[in-house]
Amino acid sequence: MYKIIVMIFLSLSLFAEDKPPENSNFSHMSKFKIEEILQYVVSQSVKNLPLQIDAITTLVNVQTSKNKYQYIKQIDTNAQFLKDASGVSIDSFLSTLQIKLFTADINLACKEPFFKYLIYERNAVFEYVYETKEPKPLFEHSVGIEDCEKL
Repeated sequence: MYKIIVMIFLSLSLFAEDKPPENSNFSHMSKFKIEEILQYVVSQSVKNLPLQIDAITTLVNVQTSKNKYQYIKQIDTNAQFLKDASGVSIDSFLSTLQIKLFTADINLACKEPFFKYLIYERNAVFEYVYETKEPKPLFEHSVGIEDCEKL
């Protein structure tokens, strides 16, 4: 996941045609519409996909529409270690995983400086769609200003 963040910063530096100063407030991005920023980030991000995030999660696609940036991630629900886990149903595991992923996604989106800028200053919303490898929907959630305010 952090590879994507680094890649986004590098992409944005190119997009802005100059490197923003360290600890930037991203004001140099104000000359671009949010749709343009997100579309450019998507165009650069898809070049690195699929991206294995951990043992069971793969980022398979990113897309955008208006002020929304959507991550599509697949979870390998057939992973051997899930089958070997005694006493834990896959439904129970996925329920716990959903809570943990929502917390992690909020923390990343609301605390990472560029994402925070997009959310607070440009009203961006980050959507996270989780599915199986087949692909079949598992769960999804979004992160916007109201979620960041709860932290």
